[in-house]
Amino acid sequence: MFRLRANDDELFEVEGSLLKESKVLTSILEMNLTLEDEIPLTNIDGPTFRIVLDFFKLFVDDSSYEPPFHAACIKPSTFFKQEAIDLLTTYTTYGETMAAIASASSYLDSPRLMDYTAYVIATMAKDADLETLQIFFDVYGAGHDSDNSSEDSEVNGNEEAGESSQT
Repeated sequence: MFRLRANDDELFEVEGSLLKESKVLTSILEMNLTLEDEIPLTNIDGPTFRIVLDFFKLFVDDSSYEPPFHAACIKPSTFFKQEAIDLLTTYTTYGETMAAIASASSYLDSPRLMDYTAYVIATMAKDADLETLQIFFDVYGAGHDSDNSSEDSEVNGNEEAGESSQT
């Protein structure tokens, strides 16, 4: 068992075989850590790492992952494991969570998780309207009044009004 600590202090005790999906964690495990050693996951919080571990569990018995030479050459129905797509798809309504999973896949250097996450996000985005995409990716076009921009204009408007009345 290996001990991994997320950036929110959540501690995970995990079998080494489960971590083979991460090149970073595999390299760390080769350092002959003792049971008392903890591996810090400085860029991943506990809830995100739980999802990552659930994903890794789906591939614990699979051979090592070889990313496709060119993504356009693959048939998703034969290349991807549907159970893993279903797991990640449950989080597509939460853009922040999917962004955290994508970030974790990069931080852990997990090509399989990167490919699956990209596939799920692309599939979701394919049929989404502009508003859904803006919410999912937390980006907005010109003229959009987000909560922050209206607060900023109120604050700036009050400050300007206060300055002009003082002069």
